[in-house]
Amino acid sequence: MLESIQPLSDNSKLLPGPFSGTGNRCGHQPDRPAFLKWTAPKTKREYPRVVKLVLEKLRDYYYQPKSMPTLCYLNTSKKKYGGYRQNRSEIREAEVLLLSAVYSRLDWASGRVGTPRFNGEFDAVSHKDLAAIMGDKFVRNDGRPRTRYYDAWENCARAGAWEVYKRFETNEDGDIRAKNAIKKVNFDFIVALTGISYEAISELRRYASGRIKTARQKYTLAHPGKKDQENAKEKLFKAFVFKDRQRELRKQAKKSQTPKPMPAEKKKKLDSSLAREINAYMVQLIKDNADKAADRKWLEAEVKRRYPDYGKPQ
Repeated sequence: MLESIQPLSDNSKLLPGPFSGTGNRCGHQPDRPAFLKWTAPKTKREYPRVVKLVLEKLRDYYYQPKSMPTLCYLNTSKKKYGGYRQNRSEIREAEVLLLSAVYSRLDWASGRVGTPRFNGEFDAVSHKDLAAIMGDKFVRNDGRPRTRYYDAWENCARAGAWEVYKRFETNEDGDIRAKNAIKKVNFDFIVALTGISYEAISELRRYASGRIKTARQKYTLAHPGKKDQENAKEKLFKAFVFKDRQRELRKQAKKSQTPKPMPAEKKKKLDSSLAREINAYMVQLIKDNADKAADRKWLEAEVKRRYPDYGKPQ
């Protein structure tokens, strides 16, 4: 493999783009993946040992993609001489960086991506923020994520890495606005991908849960009645302002006799049930056969015995 990217010849046409002259113009170099220079976002406290280990183990997937077939063999095309094509190195690079960004901003207590607040609220992380954490390669000039980011996101979702739950809020005028969706990770996927024991993950979650519980207790003592005040405001809003606003909207719709606008077409849901089931079975094997599970070949053979299609695209 070339040690450096060779410039295009003078007779070649240089196509436009921020990474012009680098293969498929995405800035990817197979022998020098971007995650080698990636560092986790700085936090007030040092990352727990298990989190550091998770971020380190993720990189093994780039070099040994067959270790996670549910993620590697998402390409449904077949090779000329049999077998299925595995994910290309540039998408594996993006997947490793995306998983690193997600797990570095993960609330390990609840499994949601974001930051829990002392008052009980939760600040979910947006796609824009995750792309920025991954690096400049994945962010457009206007700040929106590039296509490579969304390709990696959909691949991980299909492999059972996480699920997404949409959220909405109602403002004072009664209008419904979308909020950052809740992204909840699958801990079975983490164990299956990294090989870290479920016991270690559970211990980390208990530690994170205890810290949040203590912080919220301190907040409640320092702000007595604050939560009750917020709940009372919400009840009043729903009972009067929101109710009246909805009644007005129904009257206007009935008067104009115009049908309600159809919601935008929902994106096709990615079927990840089989991937989650396989991940859960791998976790159980690791838990029940710790010594044998250290041998990756034994683990893959046991999984393939129950799931003959293991290692094939879903």
